[in-house]
Amino acid sequence: MNGYTDGTFGYADSMTRAQFATVIVRMFGWETKAAASSSFSDVSAQSYYLPYIEAAAAHDVCDTGGSFRPNAAITRAEMAEMLVRALGLKSAAALVKSTWEKQPSSGSFSLPFTDVSGSSASYIYVAYSIGMTKGTTSTTFSPNASATRAQAAAMLVRIYEKMTASTDWSHAFYPISSYSQI
Repeated sequence: MNGYTDGTFGYADSMTRAQFATVIVRMFGWETKAAASSSFSDVSAQSYYLPYIEAAAAHDVCDTGGSFRPNAAITRAEMAEMLVRALGLKSAAALVKSTWEKQPSSGSFSLPFTDVSGSSASYIYVAYSIGMTKGTTSTTFSPNASATRAQAAAMLVRIYEKMTASTDWSHAFYPISSYSQI
């Protein structure tokens, strides 16, 4: 994640959806290719971020077709969803959503946030469960609030540290084929 050309980071500035897609693609090291056209109705073929958005779409970070809203401020919920999808955990979010739909009061999956509901709740649950995100308070997540560059950086750092952390233990599974081996 780069700062601005004037040497500042702009930690309190809102992060755009195009900026966030660009940072995700860079962090994961995904290949970008020049594209003659866009998979989105509102992303210009001349924009610097088109290759990044297309790479993100190719890795299922966002759905293609329709609009991407590249210059819109990304919300905290959108940021959580894009990162969960970038990590390949879209099916985990779908499982959480399915469980909530079948047993809404089961308590199997719960969040400490009172302001999270709707289609993004399962992504926020996965993001929170893996330690990627925290709330804006102990009981609120502020899913519809614009994410700041500092919040985006914090989320990205948490994931990067988990991805690059070395383990100090190893585990092996040894199958037992007979009772005598026990």
